[in-house]
Amino acid sequence: MPYLSEIQHRRVIEPNGNEVGKLADVALVPQGQFPAAQWAILATPRGEKVVKWSDLAMEIGHLRLRSRLDATPEATLPPDALRLARDLLDKQIVDTHGAKVVRVNDLQLSDTDGQLRLVGADVGLRGLLRRVGAESVAERVAGLAGRKLPRGIIPWHLVEPLEATETATHPPAVRLTIPHQKLALLHPADIADVVEEMTADERVAVFQQLDIETAADTLQEVEPEMQAAIVSDLPEERAADILEEMDPDEAADLLQDLPEERREELVDLMQKEEAQDVEELLTYPEDSAGGIMTSDFLALPAEMTAAQAIDLLREKKPDPALTYYLYVVDPQEKLEGVLSLRDLVVAPPETKVTAIMDPNILKVSAETPKEDVASLIAKYDLLALPVVDARGRLRGTVTVDDVVELMLARVEEEVRPDPRPVTVAIGSAPVRLRRQLRIFLLVLGPGLVTAFADNDAGGITTYSLAGAQFGYGLMWVLLVTAIALVITQEVGARLALATGQGLAGLIRERFGVRWTAFAVLTMLVANIGTTVAEFAGVAAALGLFGVSADLAAVMAAAIVVILLARGSFSRIQYAFVAIGAGVSIAYAVSASLANPDWGHAARAVVIPEITWTGAYFLTLVGVVGTTITPWGQALIQSYVADKGLGARDLGPVRADIALGSGLFTNLVAAFIIVACAATIWVAGGTIRDAADAARALGPLVGPSATTLFAIGLFAAALLGLGTVPLSSAYFACEAFGWEAGLHWRVREAPVFYGLLTLFVAGGAVFVVLPGLPLIQVMFLAQVLNGLLLPIILIFVMRLSREQRLGGLRSGRVLYPLGWAITGLASLMSIAFVVSQIFARGAN
Repeated sequence: MPYLSEIQHRRVIEPNGNEVGKLADVALVPQGQFPAAQWAILATPRGEKVVKWSDLAMEIGHLRLRSRLDATPEATLPPDALRLARDLLDKQIVDTHGAKVVRVNDLQLSDTDGQLRLVGADVGLRGLLRRVGAESVAERVAGLAGRKLPRGIIPWHLVEPLEATETATHPPAVRLTIPHQKLALLHPADIADVVEEMTADERVAVFQQLDIETAADTLQEVEPEMQAAIVSDLPEERAADILEEMDPDEAADLLQDLPEERREELVDLMQKEEAQDVEELLTYPEDSAGGIMTSDFLALPAEMTAAQAIDLLREKKPDPALTYYLYVVDPQEKLEGVLSLRDLVVAPPETKVTAIMDPNILKVSAETPKEDVASLIAKYDLLALPVVDARGRLRGTVTVDDVVELMLARVEEEVRPDPRPVTVAIGSAPVRLRRQLRIFLLVLGPGLVTAFADNDAGGITTYSLAGAQFGYGLMWVLLVTAIALVITQEVGARLALATGQGLAGLIRERFGVRWTAFAVLTMLVANIGTTVAEFAGVAAALGLFGVSADLAAVMAAAIVVILLARGSFSRIQYAFVAIGAGVSIAYAVSASLANPDWGHAARAVVIPEITWTGAYFLTLVGVVGTTITPWGQALIQSYVADKGLGARDLGPVRADIALGSGLFTNLVAAFIIVACAATIWVAGGTIRDAADAARALGPLVGPSATTLFAIGLFAAALLGLGTVPLSSAYFACEAFGWEAGLHWRVREAPVFYGLLTLFVAGGAVFVVLPGLPLIQVMFLAQVLNGLLLPIILIFVMRLSREQRLGGLRSGRVLYPLGWAITGLASLMSIAFVVSQIFARGAN
């Protein structure tokens, strides 16, 4: 069977053999299990021309028109037509068998009796290799190893476009094609996994099309923060219908995360009975029995007989979870006893339920802490526990599934915490303020960690060299990089907010697999240099205590691998951040105690002091490269995308970027430069090794400066080692559609773990080379970042004006500023190369 990549760009010839163009694309209307190609889009010297597929004949190596091109009538594509290369290739689809989002690497076609049909989507490695012409070579290599390249074909009848409408300014929005009919057949937990990988608009589209019951079950499985976002985006009537179908406790938990106005609107639209249940649950604290109980339970009047109770069960048809236990209440709803379904069935029909109930019932009050409730259910092996008010009236039950969720959350936090930051609840603040603070802190954590990771081993070294070699002469660069960092990272964050994707995925969709491979190569080269710099930082730090470089590298690699493998890095990284914060403060205090020329430093911030030498430009590129990094640009976008944030969260994201990237990163850098300028530069010293760099902390801690510098450098290097290799593996896997994440097992995500191991091990091996100048390695890695930065920024800016970004497109201010920064970065790289050429010529 042919593939789209094999026929795309084939020559198109007329009956007389004259070449008139090439096949640019194939179009069809996605109807039926395996839709037939109906149109061909030809790239001719005069532009694109659409013709009917029946006007072409497929021959070996080319396509032949049945008549001359000028005699072939022009066809018009209908609004619901799909162009296979433009609308599907490199886009994402849902694999309903594996319940995950994957990326289309190629499209499998079938040519039968002159009719070309779309039969499948190739999402495997073969598709990528075929696109770059390496499939046959890879097959031979795999054969030598006794293996076969796996095939990854999803039959087309399992795929249905999400949206295929086209306007004059908006092409068909088929970034994610979703098999709605098949998707609804999945378990709600699987649907939730798929939905969490979609953009906000796509999530809303799915919940609009699922039936109410499936939508409610699915929403209950979605992450809490994303639940609130989905309900906020859905039309009010639809959202209220879904909330009515949800368990009352789940609906109450969800509503607590919504702004008060939106919550009241939805409750008003709910049916009276369901609304009353939810409103009652909203009155209880979240960490109490009342906060996790459900108001759905089955209560039997005390005067009822066994036969009447069974008739009631037939009439109510309760959920199985509600029949764990049957509760007996008096006319005032006071709980009197409990009986099992078995006791009811085997009892004589005329027996009163009070005669077969157990009056010694274990119960809790609505104010009981939920941890105590969980302990009681676990201790007595209960399936449910009744909750009563102060008068002993039955108000609800806590079922075992609620406790299991609580226990699993506790185990995950202790054993394998979520690698993403934890959402923080803010006491009893008003709902609107609480949600805003929760979102703000949710985004703020990654921003601060990224800011500290930016001031890693290479950053500390580069800023130290800048201050020691040129005094205050490069202070102006920090003002420029602060502004540039805020602008470029906001552009990246907007891309993630609008599309729900990281940078690599967007590059793949917009520019295709070859440019994506170039972007990935650029990122990986920059990151491997940074990883080596982190290992050099570890070696330099531990070298101050007499530890050899090879032992230091092995120790650091083992620590990082263990922390990442156990999922503990998300917790430990905050310890590294705390150490980094302490060292940063130490630099600030040390700079003050060294009595620097603050006036000179302040002037140098706004008035550039440029020295026209190769060394100055080398340091300039290094300072920019360690501040605005390619991996940092990708990381901030991935963080925003992973959290499922949307357009409404632009404000908190901006605050995070301004505080973390704009202010903190550059403020720390400024103090390091000032400290080194006031201690090393004024004394005419230089930095040849870590011991020399430690002298900048002398005014604060004196003889202990070496120890403090070593601790700070070690913590900064480990923080970078846990961040940069991880971001490299994520970037590559996201680009090519491979599973990525520490929550996957090694056999489930072999490429991800393979790349992660390669980066960590490769950096460690490089550092053990004998006689390696560690300080120079850390510095030159930042120079490499600066040289490669313009490539990544060009991709970012090209993406920032796409129509699909809507209101998050870079506007009249952000867009030209972004391009100005990209241009300046490019000029800086060119100036550096030119300066090095002239320097060599002078020698």
